[in-house]
Amino acid sequence: MGARFPSRQSIMDVNITSTISREMQWQVARLIHEAFDGKIDRLLLRTTDGARAIRLIKIATRFDQGYYAIDGSTVVGCMGYSKPRNQFLHFSWRALRREFGCFGAMGRLMSQYFSRDKFQDDEMYITLIAVAEGYRSTGIGSRLIKILANHGKRVCKKRLVLDVVDSNPRARNLYERLGFTSIKQYNTSWFSKPAEFTTVVRMALPL
Repeated sequence: MGARFPSRQSIMDVNITSTISREMQWQVARLIHEAFDGKIDRLLLRTTDGARAIRLIKIATRFDQGYYAIDGSTVVGCMGYSKPRNQFLHFSWRALRREFGCFGAMGRLMSQYFSRDKFQDDEMYITLIAVAEGYRSTGIGSRLIKILANHGKRVCKKRLVLDVVDSNPRARNLYERLGFTSIKQYNTSWFSKPAEFTTVVRMALPL
């Protein structure tokens, strides 16, 4: 099935919410997998089974730590943020062991540990932003970030932070247009080559 391309009116009708139904949670899991299949399939889960990956993503996601762009009954964008003791996306030992066995789960937990969200208590960390094909470059990503920035101010955070990989210059350009600046750079080639990126750039936006 081809991509759904929205009309101008449809884009105007897209709503942002922090609460979604269980069916929409499955849509979010599929959207995350579509946007980050390289990192998730090759680095974190090491699987070629897309259905398995989507099932694990749904189990691993804290949907209460997200904002979602909805067009009618369809999720067309999502943004997840992590808290100091609660990652937005965390694959548990139990879920990984059930799917891959004890030995397989151990290796995948190590990969997750090295790629986990790391940030300070006074920061709001954006774990991921994903927008459906056909809705990209329509301002949905910017709207999601601005809403989280307002939330961050309300809970007294000093800045938004996120990481962007060198294989995604389009995302980095968006963040720079919104006022984010690069503050650190990490060489991750020793473990991230399977996901086709070798450098991670930390970016920040003061609140």
